[in-house]
Amino acid sequence: MLTIHRGLLPPLALTLAVGLLPLDAAAVTRDRDVIQSATGVCQAALPAYEGLIRKRPLAVQNEGSASAFVTCSMAGTALGIDGTRSISSLYLYLDNNSANFVTVTCTLVDGLSGTTNVYLPKAIVLPANSKFSYLRWNVTDNDGNRYLYSTNTSCNLPAGTGISATWVTYREDVGA
Repeated sequence: MLTIHRGLLPPLALTLAVGLLPLDAAAVTRDRDVIQSATGVCQAALPAYEGLIRKRPLAVQNEGSASAFVTCSMAGTALGIDGTRSISSLYLYLDNNSANFVTVTCTLVDGLSGTTNVYLPKAIVLPANSKFSYLRWNVTDNDGNRYLYSTNTSCNLPAGTGISATWVTYREDVGA
């Protein structure tokens, strides 16, 4: 049986309460990755392209005979605790189900209301019948700056091509 002397109760309670407080309140950040199927984050850019684009389980695919624009909006987090931008890199995984080499062009749009938008176009040649080729944007493409959390892409998909997945690496405050 534990016996506590009356005179020790307040100091003991205070010691226990202080022991529960965090010792260091400094923020710690970690890079996190979010991989999403394109069917969840991409769509035809205009109603005119809807008839060409099919959202399959494994890709948003252009199954028409002409090029179609697709817009994707990626996940990320708000600005870090230190006011820095959160996204450090972004990938679009692309497939080519046609029998020909094709060029896919995409533009990353980094913007937030009230700031200057950044437009960063890229292109890739996809081999015939290929899977998992990718376009990548990172901080070197943006003058060393991370991207805001409202990062989007616009891609011109030739017939037979599709976007299978997106991958975003972002900074997250995980506490002390």
